[in-house]
Formats: sequence, structure tokens, C-alpha cells
Amino acid sequence: INAEYMGKCMDRYLDGGVTVADRLRETLMCGDDCDHCELFTDEEKNEFLYHVLWRIAAGGALCQWEDDFTPYRDAARGIYKDLVGVQKNPLTQELEAVSVVYQVHGLDASVPLFARESDNQNFCYLCINPVRREVVYWYSGFVSMW
Repeated sequence: INAEYMGKCMDRYLDGGVTVADRLRETLMCGDDCDHCELFTDEEKNEFLYHVLWRIAAGGALCQWEDDFTPYRDAARGIYKDLVGVQKNPLTQELEAVSVVYQVHGLDASVPLFARESDNQNFCYLCINPVRREVVYWYSGFVSMW
């Protein structure tokens, strides 16, 4: 048995043309409506790395999915490292994140952030690194191809 292989499930079709066809996407995208919803704790679901994995796994309407977990893990790690600043704690000598991450859902009624506000595939994250005095953003306004 390959531990990296993601099990398949019956296809589910979510709003926006997104197909859920494996256990990873089912766990991340179907909330409490799946058999594996307790795989991640509420605390883990609040971590930015969870959100990065969720966004990578969700893909989009024309996404070609992988059967193995490795590409998702590697992509999530890479994006996380690009977005979040770290520094060594002088007391413990361990690396710790210094960036503060905010998820932006909108600006105000007169300035829409996304073409389709109700789509949960939309996301915008601001990663603020106070040490380097920089802001990095990660944005995607989902557009269904169908």
C-alpha cells in the first residue's frame, strides 16, 4: 500500500463547477458532510498552512488532479515558505513564524473584491512580516469555465 496515494470517492459537484473525487478534497471542501471531517482539529483548520493546502487541493474548474499526495504537500510547503516570514527565536534557537496572516473577504459594497462574491473558491490572504516591513498577498478570484 502506498501511503501517498489518495483514496477515491464518489464524485460530488460543488457550486462553481468544482468536482470532488478523492478523500483529500472531500475532507477539505465538504466540511461536516464527510466521513473524515474530524481528521483536522479546529485549531489546525485555523492554521494558514491548512488554508494553503485547501487552496492547492481545491484547484479550479479546469484543474487536473493528482492521485498522490506528494505534489500537494510540496506545493503547499513552497507557497507557505514564499508567503510567511520566519526567524530564529533567540531563547529556543527554533524557527518560528513572524508573519501575521489575514484573510480578506471584501472591502466594502462599492468596491467588489471578487467577480462572484458568494463563491467559496475566492480567496485573498495578506501576509504581513513586521520584521522585514513587507506585505505579500495571495489572491484568486474564481471563475467557472462552464
